[in-house]
Amino acid sequence: MIREKIRAIRKEKGISQREMARRLYKSPSAYSRMESGKVKIDVEELTAILDVLEIPLEKVFSAVPSSAVGKTNSIHSVLPSLAGSILVSEYSKEQLEGLLQNLNEQLETWLHYSQMLAVFIQSVF
Repeated sequence: MIREKIRAIRKEKGISQREMARRLYKSPSAYSRMESGKVKIDVEELTAILDVLEIPLEKVFSAVPSSAVGKTNSIHSVLPSLAGSILVSEYSKEQLEGLLQNLNEQLETWLHYSQMLAVFIQSVF
């Protein structure tokens, strides 16, 4: 699944396997084996691949199409300020309930990503 997404994103960006290999300082055959699953990709290699493709980790682990990633609200936009205090009196009950529901959805998403990352890391080691 992860390898297929990496391949799809690489192709979407118009980058060949040979070019990926060059940017990662690997031989074309070594990169091909990584992308095809013949060898395991460690965390450092995955990070390097994501850097070359200029994509966040969430994009590889998300279930949504790559074109939709980045269009959803971040957790920082859910609340006016995570660092500052929120004056409850400034919001109606419905607004607060909406903010709470939105925050819960964001937290569930991040929990899902962290679980997927844990599975990936276990499969690498």
